[in-house]
Amino acid sequence: MDSVVDMIQKGVDALRGQIISMSLAIDPDVDVVALQDPAIKFRIRKGDIITKIAGAMRETAYRRYSAWYEKASKAFKRKATFEQLPPTIGPPATNTRAKTKAKRRMGASRGGVRLPRRKGT
Repeated sequence: MDSVVDMIQKGVDALRGQIISMSLAIDPDVDVVALQDPAIKFRIRKGDIITKIAGAMRETAYRRYSAWYEKASKAFKRKATFEQLPPTIGPPATNTRAKTKAKRRMGASRGGVRLPRRKGT
């Protein structure tokens, strides 16, 4: 892990050099002594790096899975033509409405007759 920290520190030093050169390009009279001070170090916490790497791995895996799933699901969503159907199925039904009617309670229909209730029961 020390070699990784050293590599990141070199990147921070290069970034510091770019910030100094950009500051001087904007204003040649700017004081860059504080930016050039090597005593100021970029502190790296190994736990944070490990957490970020693990999060990046999880994100990469999720994106790859999502891309694969979308591609795979599109392959199965194709509609079959009549010629592609097996011969035992036959043509599609033309009337798909149910043939049965709902049963109505006696008296609930328009023509139903209600019988009077017996008293005492």
